[in-house]
Amino acid sequence: MVLNNNILYARTNNNNINEIDISNTDAITETPYISAQNGISFEYHMSISGNTLIYQIYDNNDSSMRRKVFKKTGNADPERIYGGDWCCYAHVMLDEKIYAISDYDIYELIDGEYVNRIEIYNNRLNARKTIVYNNEIYSIKSESNTIVKLDMVEEEYTMPVDGSTYINYNATFEPLITEDKQIQYFNFDSIGNLVTQNSEYSNGGTSYELSEYQIIPQVTILAGQTSGSLTLNGIEDELNSPGEEEDETIILNLQEPSRAVLPSDDLIDDITLTLLNNQIDLVEDVAAFANVPELSSSSVAWGDFDRDGDQDMAIMGRGLQDGVITRLYENEEGIFVNNNPDAFDPRYEGDLIWVDYNKDGYIDLIVSR
Repeated sequence: MVLNNNILYARTNNNNINEIDISNTDAITETPYISAQNGISFEYHMSISGNTLIYQIYDNNDSSMRRKVFKKTGNADPERIYGGDWCCYAHVMLDEKIYAISDYDIYELIDGEYVNRIEIYNNRLNARKTIVYNNEIYSIKSESNTIVKLDMVEEEYTMPVDGSTYINYNATFEPLITEDKQIQYFNFDSIGNLVTQNSEYSNGGTSYELSEYQIIPQVTILAGQTSGSLTLNGIEDELNSPGEEEDETIILNLQEPSRAVLPSDDLIDDITLTLLNNQIDLVEDVAAFANVPELSSSSVAWGDFDRDGDQDMAIMGRGLQDGVITRLYENEEGIFVNNNPDAFDPRYEGDLIWVDYNKDGYIDLIVSR
């Protein structure tokens, strides 16, 4: 397990968890970090989040509590967070919550109890190969040999009968990559690229390889240049009703440069981008309808009857000022004008429709009562 670019944790054959310092590759040091007593063995899985290590032991010395899970932060003493007989879970910490992940379900570990079960439907995981990176949980879907990111979702529901509420716990899976060869291990390097160790059995032997995938966006500065660019393309969502969409924020957390040197007094600050909502407000164009009376028992039909590229309007109905009318208003640069005041008999409580009745290429107006 990787704490940072210089510190690793590894289980040893003599039943220890050692801390390995690789800051000086010419003088790598390895010291015991956690030592197990006789009759106690580390099992299944360990994970790290920040500087907190989560690990599990099997205790042959305690028949009432064989399996125990511990949390150790920095140089503090380990804290037991579970004791009992539940087996075969990978324990990880995310946002100060402890999750227990098996191949088929996920629990939250709270006060020594496994609660808030999430059943994994049609998505068998390889729990032994579950890690936390950059405050996200990653695992492998066994059937498809796909590395996925897990998103824990808590949704509050209100019962329509009595108004009571309950929390529904669920998990979604975002696929990252699928390998043809069997993924043995995976992790992320110091700049966020995904690294996998893959194996393939062929001709009576097993071969291994390392693959690297660029997962996060990168700004490439070509040799001899001093600047690069990154393009972000927004995707339109369905939140267009008033009050639904809000401004959204993207934080570009720039990492240390690779294959480049910055002056010591230059800092790489995060860049915050704000995507303004594209909510559309409809505003009445009073000038456009200044010549059109208010009507009741009315109907309206739109059509480009003069074929000038804009929409004209036919209306019928009854008004307090003009009485019963049927009129055609031409759209003249956005203003509707009644250029043919006596073209139609006055009607109301009917309907209007534009159609090319005689198929001459011009639309005709059908008026019904």
